[in-house]
Amino acid sequence: MFSILAKQLINDVHQHLSKASHYSPEVFAQIKSQMESTLQGMNMVSRSEFDAQTEVLKRTQEKLNVLNQQVNELEKLIQNNHLNLQAHSCNTE
Repeated sequence: MFSILAKQLINDVHQHLSKASHYSPEVFAQIKSQMESTLQGMNMVSRSEFDAQTEVLKRTQEKLNVLNQQVNELEKLIQNNHLNLQAHSCNTE
């Protein structure tokens, strides 16, 4: 993905620079090298990778919501059981 994007960008720049006759091949080589270096330093992913990770995140969030709901329900049960035990122990004394 990155290499395709980089090549397209470099070719576009080359086309624009080649129209300006006062740029030497050395200047273009330096610009190309600098662009490649800059682009390689970027953390880029393809659209399909991004979409796949977005879908994974969505499913994970849904699972987390279900788990949070289950934890809340369990906490309520524990609280109710605790209150029932306290009430029962007060009645037996």
